[in-house]
Amino acid sequence: MNKKISIMLAMILILVLAASTSRMASAGDAMVPFKATYATTIISSPGDPGCNNLIIHGTGDATHLGESTMDSLSIACPATMTQTGSLEFTAANGDQLFGSFSGQLAFSFPMVTFWGSYGMTGGTGRFEGNTGAGTYTGTSNLLTNTGIITFNGELLK
Repeated sequence: MNKKISIMLAMILILVLAASTSRMASAGDAMVPFKATYATTIISSPGDPGCNNLIIHGTGDATHLGESTMDSLSIACPATMTQTGSLEFTAANGDQLFGSFSGQLAFSFPMVTFWGSYGMTGGTGRFEGNTGAGTYTGTSNLLTNTGIITFNGELLK
């Protein structure tokens, strides 16, 4: 009797695993490269002591989005040489990808160099349910409030 129950439980487990694997495969999930470069404009305002609140808007091009925009709310802290923030990528048709990032800063006035990692947490339209991760690098000019940022990673579509 114990053996029959074990075999039946094993068969149920196999059927559940097969069904979930089939559902994942049918959804077309695949890791695909994600690369993007944006020219940015930055609006800075004082934040917590030792930090600045940044509103960053970028225009550029990204794989899977084409010509698109990138918007970010960021907290940059020169006192600790760190930054964190949110990301929102918008394709020409309005579909969006959402994420967050954290990284480091280096200053050589008037230039700021920054780098770190990001994670994608979802989206709308064709990006609904997409996740992913990667790294970013960039520079900005404190005198002109302009910069450039590049993303390099993967999306799970």
